[in-house]
Amino acid sequence: MTIYFSKQGYQLHLKKTDELEKELREIRGETHNMHESEGESLESTPASNSIQQGAMPLEERLQKLHAEKEAAQIIEYPKKVDVVCIGCTVDLKIDGKLGRYDILGYGETGSYKNAIAYSSPIVTAILGKIPGYTCVPKINDTYKTIELLGLYPLEENNNNGNGK
Repeated sequence: MTIYFSKQGYQLHLKKTDELEKELREIRGETHNMHESEGESLESTPASNSIQQGAMPLEERLQKLHAEKEAAQIIEYPKKVDVVCIGCTVDLKIDGKLGRYDILGYGETGSYKNAIAYSSPIVTAILGKIPGYTCVPKINDTYKTIELLGLYPLEENNNNGNGK
């Protein structure tokens, strides 16, 4: 499965990976240093087992980050949009409620107001569509009426349109 990143999103992903790798190196160093200072072999001790168990979730997260990196495709956000795509802003009416949303690449939505991941059910229902399109997809066991009212490129110099 391909994972779509903007250049900025991919750089954030690499930074997270580097930070996690550093944290794991530090934990592994603590275990090694503990054994050396206590004159023990590197065999299991209760203290080293505890540290190693604490590292397991980090190792799993790191494994996931590396898999995402392998599946990554870096994309440019478009300057002009004709259809709903990653890197655009949409005006939607969802069950009668109006809203403006930025459709962003993988891992970029967390710190942005009104951002939606390209892989979300709402976006997958409207991807490739033009203003005027209406659909009624089932999202989380509930049918939602989605009307696509407007479509714009992301606003540059404004943190992907809606600010942090």
